[in-house]
Amino acid sequence: MGRPGRNSDENGPSGAVNHGDSFGQLANTTRLEIVQVLATEDTTIGYTELFEQVSIGDRGQFNYHLRLLVDGYVQKSEDGYRLAQSGVRAANVLASNSLENGANCQFEQVDSQCGTCGCEAVEIGYRAGEGIVRCPDCERHLTRFDFPRLLWTRTLFRNL
Repeated sequence: MGRPGRNSDENGPSGAVNHGDSFGQLANTTRLEIVQVLATEDTTIGYTELFEQVSIGDRGQFNYHLRLLVDGYVQKSEDGYRLAQSGVRAANVLASNSLENGANCQFEQVDSQCGTCGCEAVEIGYRAGEGIVRCPDCERHLTRFDFPRLLWTRTLFRNL
């Protein structure tokens, strides 16, 4: 169990990981790297292969960070690990780097398709504390989410 007063990584009283702060789960370079590695894979990747592609050398630390992502951003199966849908969305946001340069950023295309019109030029952008995914063809907002600008200005996000 985590020490009292720790951040969102802290385990709850039952020893279960606290998934209440989902963006907090990504506020660590090792976890960001795990998401980034899994985002480049087309299929499920085994534990050993995943560990070898992440720069952390300590298996205990790797296990800790991977465990915090499982059932949130990462799916675990008998064959290994892959990104959950929320992990794919997070990887798209992180890879776009579109939220890094100001309070209101230009929208940039991400690798996704609009469920309404089928357009393959879905865009993501940032305005006043809110991430927005939209379709430029049908002008529909596909999703909006609160995302404090502070998270995007920290060095660990700039290094993706």
